[in-house]
Amino acid sequence: MKTFLLLGEGTAPRRAAARHASRSRSVALVALLTATLVLSWAGLARAAPFDAATPMVFVAQGDPTQLEAAVQANGQVVFQNVGGPAGLGYNAISYNTADNYIYGVVSSGPDVGRVVRVEADGSTTVTGIAVTAFSQNIVNLGAFGPNGLLYIGRSGSVSVADASRLQVVDVVRGTTSVLNLSQPLNWSAADLAYADGYLWAASGAENLI
Repeated sequence: MKTFLLLGEGTAPRRAAARHASRSRSVALVALLTATLVLSWAGLARAAPFDAATPMVFVAQGDPTQLEAAVQANGQVVFQNVGGPAGLGYNAISYNTADNYIYGVVSSGPDVGRVVRVEADGSTTVTGIAVTAFSQNIVNLGAFGPNGLLYIGRSGSVSVADASRLQVVDVVRGTTSVLNLSQPLNWSAADLAYADGYLWAASGAENLI
């Protein structure tokens, strides 16, 4: 944190000195707030990412949500908890290869509809990015594309309007946009995945979308 030394003229009139002191306190307050924001963002940036060199399958379930990782044991694949349950529910998770964090959207608690970042120990950091493209801000589909953008959607019993769009999130810049689809997709898929230039999903009837 930087320290600001504000110098004034000792021979200035009392009224001018009072104005200078007030201005000095304002500058100091702005400097303190700015430094605090910088430190907060630095702390966020230092949160531990996942190890990109270790292939892994993750599952997030329950409310509050528990992140689990698949491990091989005795010729079988079992899921083990990654840390403890989060202090909130989240869904629509996807792994971001650009920074090696998992991202999702909060599904319960005071931050419903905000993008959340999941760290390597299972802890979560709620971002200021809000999902606003749908009639309800509870979503269950999420996938990163090779461009580093997170595509978010809703499935199940949704309106035609909700089924006709995806929200696109830039987790680096904190910006969002809406991708309108050529036709509504009344899908029942629970997940999205990117491959070969497309977003893929499997419906409950085992049809690829």
